[in-house]
Amino acid sequence: MRFQHGAYYYDHGKGADGKRHWEKLSRELSEAKLLWAQIEAGQLTAAPNTVNAAIEYYRSTYMSGLSLRWQEERDRHFRRLSETFGSMPVSSVKRQHIRQYLVRHKHPVTANKEIASLSVVFNKAIQDGAIDDVPNPCQGVERNPEKARDRYVTDAEFLAMKALCNGHWQAILDFAFLTGWREADIISLHTSQLEDEGIRIRQGKTRRKQVLRWTPELRDVVKRLRSSRKVSGVNLVRTGTGKLYTRRGFYSVFERKVKKALREGGIQEGFTFHDLRAKAATDAERQGLDSQRLLGHTTERQTRDYLRSREVQYIQPLKPVNRPR
Repeated sequence: MRFQHGAYYYDHGKGADGKRHWEKLSRELSEAKLLWAQIEAGQLTAAPNTVNAAIEYYRSTYMSGLSLRWQEERDRHFRRLSETFGSMPVSSVKRQHIRQYLVRHKHPVTANKEIASLSVVFNKAIQDGAIDDVPNPCQGVERNPEKARDRYVTDAEFLAMKALCNGHWQAILDFAFLTGWREADIISLHTSQLEDEGIRIRQGKTRRKQVLRWTPELRDVVKRLRSSRKVSGVNLVRTGTGKLYTRRGFYSVFERKVKKALREGGIQEGFTFHDLRAKAATDAERQGLDSQRLLGHTTERQTRDYLRSREVQYIQPLKPVNRPR
């Protein structure tokens, strides 16, 4: 275990691709020790052809190829899955067990994501021969229903919240709207990405390479980002003390600003930072721009599914009945 960048990390060693995989444990030493012990115990007791063995194979072989965001999310999933399925032989995990896990989970949507991660583990381990060739028990199991989010942030709400922010956060909100970027990509925005043609990005989730062309508005927002913090550096988005944001810290600040807008009457209903990405995509459609390219989605269907629940249909009412026809 090593302390670096303000947190404790577990060293899983080098995978098959030769890259070393570090798993973030915690910023607190006591919690990090507990998680370290759980990982060590799991590795020591991971018998062949168990779910734990399949998980550890995936960790050592494929995890380093994921973005840091996906690594952290998969780590959370694997810790929970290991508690339930870890010691079970892979041949004894049946579809009814997967369904029971989904039904009994306190958070239905999280359960869906965890089982999706387990399905990936089974597929990779089976295909590579790391475990016995058994049917993937996650396939064919009905997932928990998920309600599509339909929150659209209006222009008035966006401006009302901006009015309550300092200059740096006003620039962050404007940048989020103009680009449609995810919060992880905004947090990591680096001066080296600023090129003559525009802002170069390799999206953290999809890994798609893009160059966002300069417009006068985008140049102005970047200028405001660079000048609105006293402590300058290679990252454009920073805390009030000039430090880099963690994802948790960034979300925490944003949520406080939303609550302030709710208290002071600027907005009637709360929204998430991801809802700003949805606003950017929806408004891009209305402006005749390519929302799929803006979001960096690989397929049109992804974008259509993303926007469908947020689109408002304007319908002309019937004329009144004035006389018998």
